[in-house]
Amino acid sequence: MNTGKKNIRYRLLFLGGGTRVSHMEFFRRYFDVYSTDTLELAPTSYVTRRTFITSAFDCHRFREQLIDIIKCNNIDVVIPASHYSIKALDELREDVKRCGALPLLSNSEALAICCDKYKTALFLESNGMQIPKVYDPSELHGAKMDFPLFIKPRDGAGAKNSFKVENEKELAFFLDYVPNPLVQKYVTGQEYTIDVFSDLSSNVVCAVPRKRLEVRDGEMTKGVTEKNRTLITYASEVARKLGTIGPICVQCFEVDGGYNFTEINPRFGGGITLSIAAGADVPLYLHAAISGAPLRYDESWIDGLYVSRAYKDFYRGRQSLGT
Repeated sequence: MNTGKKNIRYRLLFLGGGTRVSHMEFFRRYFDVYSTDTLELAPTSYVTRRTFITSAFDCHRFREQLIDIIKCNNIDVVIPASHYSIKALDELREDVKRCGALPLLSNSEALAICCDKYKTALFLESNGMQIPKVYDPSELHGAKMDFPLFIKPRDGAGAKNSFKVENEKELAFFLDYVPNPLVQKYVTGQEYTIDVFSDLSSNVVCAVPRKRLEVRDGEMTKGVTEKNRTLITYASEVARKLGTIGPICVQCFEVDGGYNFTEINPRFGGGITLSIAAGADVPLYLHAAISGAPLRYDESWIDGLYVSRAYKDFYRGRQSLGT
């Protein structure tokens, strides 16, 4: 694979770096990495060239801050590092382009499908993929339900406000408690995430299934890569039909010998570091795409690579915080 001008170190800005320390460390091999956060003690601030403290994404002032950061630091690429930064970058993509930077983000139509879990379910089903039964939002009150169910926000992330529902009484409570709820049949089985990366012309470069052996708060803490042909094919087809650019991660459960697909996240998944470590060198692919180098589909990554993730501590003196 021709990976282009490796010696050029483009400047990459992650929006909402948070705890994505391993992500930043992988990207530092080819990029000068910057990030934004709302807190000075963001863990990624210890591994980036600089972390800029900004307002929240939904604050009007964030637009001015982002434009200033891009211009003053000659940022080349802006990437959403969290679910909540996707909408902000989508709304500001033209501002980012006018500043001379590339927003690594799929088209707005694809984002509208991926960021609304009800629309995601309809898209998956219409493209021949099995999904857990989803109840129409207009029929939630009074419809005959097949318990147990699962309820979560249509626009949520990280398993926040997501609950198993056992009966009518619990359903009534959670319909009132969960904002903008999606209700679907509760399914169990082996969980998978498939990391897909597409170039700037929406050509799939890699698709890496990860078996989620342990999950906490919606994020994989133990996992293993698996060259599962069915999942590679399904996830690649999702990316092609949506016309995605850059990363997506597709989630599913193995149920009765088949797969029930549940989500499409249009960003780097928390566990993509496993895929990168296995040889799907997404930072290098991105560098090549920006450089204009031709990219081909790559499936040379290692099958059966395990990861066990843990906390890492960073320390900083009082003076360095300006207190």
